[in-house]
Amino acid sequence: MTLEMLDPRVAPRTDAPAVATPQLVSLIGTPIAVIDNNKPRFDLFVKALLDELRDRHGSEPGLSFRKPNATNSAPAAWYDLIAEQGGAVIVGWGDCGSCSTYSFLDGAELVRRGIPTVVVISEAFTTLISMLAESQGSENVPRLVLPHPPTDLDDQELINLAKERAPEVAALLRGEHSPGSATPDFDSEIG
Repeated sequence: MTLEMLDPRVAPRTDAPAVATPQLVSLIGTPIAVIDNNKPRFDLFVKALLDELRDRHGSEPGLSFRKPNATNSAPAAWYDLIAEQGGAVIVGWGDCGSCSTYSFLDGAELVRRGIPTVVVISEAFTTLISMLAESQGSENVPRLVLPHPPTDLDDQELINLAKERAPEVAALLRGEHSPGSATPDFDSEIG
């Protein structure tokens, strides 16, 4: 009797052309859109993050969308509106398997459309998202990885985390930092 073991993981896509990661030269004057997947307290985190990006890097407010739930992709019309406005987008947050998956898939679609994007996920789901990225041919989608679960932080800790990580988001949007690499020496764009 022979036992055959099957690998349940999705095989990497070979039909998708490689897409360069879109990058900004500078955040000064750049509108930053948000796709909020309706997870608790992401709105608090992303508001503090956007405030810091504005104050420290000169970005501008962009479009803001909130999904009815975290377990679906954003409508294509949202991607179209973000692309029309220009700028960049922050998608999040992924702090469970389904919401991490759909946040990442939103980010991958935005990157395919040429929009600089950062997907916010918690560290517990980095392996899942790395496997998904490989299977989708989307390893280049920038990710901001937060401690898990981010909702365990109180409001002030969450705001402080957003302020601390804003330079990393700016660097990801400019293509200066990729997930898993050493944190670069961040300099403020606004003096």
